Amino acid sequence: MYEEYAEEGLEEVSPYPVENSYPYPVRRRSPCILDRIHEGLHVSRPLLEESRMLADIVRRSLRMERVPPGLSLASLVYTSRERGVTLTVDSVLRASRQAGSRIKPSSIMKYLFIIEKIAGKHDPMEKILAYVDHIRMSLLSDEKVLEKLRNEFSRRTPQIVINRASILARRMIVRTKRENKKALLGKNPLVLAAVAFYNGLRFLGCRSVTQRDLALSIGIHPTTISRNRRLVISR
Repeated sequence: MYEEYAEEGLEEVSPYPVENSYPYPVRRRSPCILDRIHEGLHVSRPLLEESRMLADIVRRSLRMERVPPGLSLASLVYTSRERGVTLTVDSVLRASRQAGSRIKPSSIMKYLFIIEKIAGKHDPMEKILAYVDHIRMSLLSDEKVLEKLRNEFSRRTPQIVINRASILARRMIVRTKRENKKALLGKNPLVLAAVAFYNGLRFLGCRSVTQRDLALSIGIHPTTISRNRRLVISR
């Protein structure tokens, strides 16, 4: 822009004064709710940015001027489920309260329903199967679970047991969808994957890994699996 100064060897000069160059006060934007809670949730930066883009897409679809906090949190939960990350609505609400925001659970659930209608164009089964893989990786890194499997199965390594349970869990989910699809509608995909995985372990004869062990390994309430065991066909 200032080529004439460069040719003459002079210092480049800005056409505006350095101090108070803009004569009008600038309104500073308050930080987004995601900026205040993502560190406490240990959310990766790519997942955070993807949830921002999803929230903006929904905002434009609804013709809203700005993204409300409930939509931001719902987009974060939805995106994490898409990527197989354990992030529940309760954990997001706790983080938002610690950050000083009072957001109702009904607000997040409302926007989750809207996001499902706008962005959920693929088979919901993909989410459940993605969580099955997530549970498999979580158990493979849980030393307490691995030690229990070593003591119970002398001829098979814990890795083989967990991988076989993962295969059985996938088959159970597919069979449940084929025979009782309504049972899967509106249910948390992480819970369905956990139920199928636990049923797979039981089918292999595993008695040492309890529902509590599995629930604590993936970050859900210990009684969640027992309350939903009948949703997934295990025979």
